[in-house]
Amino acid sequence: MTRHVYQQMPHKVEYGLTEYGVTANTIVDVMCAWGRDNIALRQQRGEDIVLLENNDSES
Repeated sequence: MTRHVYQQMPHKVEYGLTEYGVTANTIVDVMCAWGRDNIALRQQRGEDIVLLENNDSES
């Protein structure tokens, strides 16, 4: 993770992933796929699942 602090008012800080941090994307993708499959399975079994959407996130 990178962190850059700007010396200004109001305060501003930007965060980003390093090249090494990006290597975790494969693991996160697998976890997301598992989550989607799990939700589908639970819905098929009749469980009422409400999904919340965050339109601010990047896909």
